[in-house]
Amino acid sequence: MCISTKKALYKSKKIVYNNLYKWNTGVNEYNVRILYHNFLINSTVPERTVRFLISKSKSIAVIVILLAVLVVLALLYRGNKAEEQFEQGTTMAMDTVFMVKVAGDKPDGYIELVNKLDAALDVYDKGSEIYKLNAQQNANASDVLLDAVKSSLQAEEKLSSVSITAGGLIKLWDVNGDNPTVPDEDDIQKELSFVGKDKITLSGNSITLMEGTKLNLGCCAKGYACDIIEKKLSENNVSCAIVTFGSSTLLYGKKPDGERFVTAVTNPFEPSETLLTVKTDECFISTSGGYERFFEQNGKTYSHIFDLETGYPADTDIMSVTVICDSGIMSDMLSTELYIGGTEMVKEYLASDEYMIIAIDKNKNIYASDKLSESITLKDKSFTLK
Repeated sequence: MCISTKKALYKSKKIVYNNLYKWNTGVNEYNVRILYHNFLINSTVPERTVRFLISKSKSIAVIVILLAVLVVLALLYRGNKAEEQFEQGTTMAMDTVFMVKVAGDKPDGYIELVNKLDAALDVYDKGSEIYKLNAQQNANASDVLLDAVKSSLQAEEKLSSVSITAGGLIKLWDVNGDNPTVPDEDDIQKELSFVGKDKITLSGNSITLMEGTKLNLGCCAKGYACDIIEKKLSENNVSCAIVTFGSSTLLYGKKPDGERFVTAVTNPFEPSETLLTVKTDECFISTSGGYERFFEQNGKTYSHIFDLETGYPADTDIMSVTVICDSGIMSDMLSTELYIGGTEMVKEYLASDEYMIIAIDKNKNIYASDKLSESITLKDKSFTLK
């Protein structure tokens, strides 16, 4: 069976309402129909909205993403009498579906903001600002790109295994492409030589990259966007909002019914099932998992998350890591860092005052921060909550 077919069969299982994960290409029409049916049963969004989104989507995978994230938002407020207070909007951005559900404001401004961020930070769009920077190695950056780069570098100061300068390595492996393959060792080592904070020079609004270095903000762009959106929500005196890119989510304010937010965490072994739910107040939530995007070659699985020490996809005992905290960019980048670092690094963070962690290892053990002990409801008893 070819790599793309295996990926398609695996990813076709991802019919879930979990707002912590990304979905990719390769599902079939049968699964779309199932999700469409489940969405209409569970959601409070009119069917005409769903049909409109489908009519505007050329990709079946995009349809799945749209419906799955819509289900997330609908379930979070299902049965709420205050539902009519919320207005909802959606757009394609950052290689996924962005959705916002907001009380006391219109969604249009947030969609416009996300599209603006995407236009600057989409590394695969030849018209984007970051694509041109990578090609030219130097640019007078807009405030958007400059702030995103500065924020990323600032976050990197707290981390050891994540860097926005790994764009060349990511492109070399092309895990998300049509024909990914294991590169030659010499090519891997060459790309690693271009990785590091010292490969970027900032001067005023100018960004200069060392020759050969390429930026890719995939490790932080969605979390960063959630931070920017939070500022706008605060400026507009919004009382409550749910903002999600799938793998990174902002739960903002307080729900009208006074209850805490409830988020479902997917079983990484069976992505169509919910492993647990967690109750939180307003926060940022991001998840990293190696089963989301991957390819197989010669019987070995290679994920899209790279160990920058080796230049290879991370060899880890972790299946997925969820980070909950008060910073979107840190939740995004730290979840990646902990996935790479494995259970030993995860254990170091379980008593943290800044972050709350939920990690699942390959032996079906769940590691959760002490502060979450009363907030987690385990749905699958074959897992052990340590």
